[in-house]
Amino acid sequence: MKFFPNDKIEQVDTSENVKYQVTGKVETPLFGVNVGWTFELNSHSEILAVEIKLLAKLEELLKLEPVAAKKR
Repeated sequence: MKFFPNDKIEQVDTSENVKYQVTGKVETPLFGVNVGWTFELNSHSEILAVEIKLLAKLEELLKLEPVAAKKR
């Protein structure tokens, strides 16, 4: 699996935790898809939570083709 982050947004909330929202793409031998990651860290830079979202419509997911087939 390969990860290709594109953009990052940093947010500080009232409890002094920091959230980083990162968007990008993930490629596997079977498919590639746009994703969003959210990381929540405390004031000691320890990861409290991670959320991963597929940034694709259902129709896009149903049409996924193997990455190797797209390169031909």
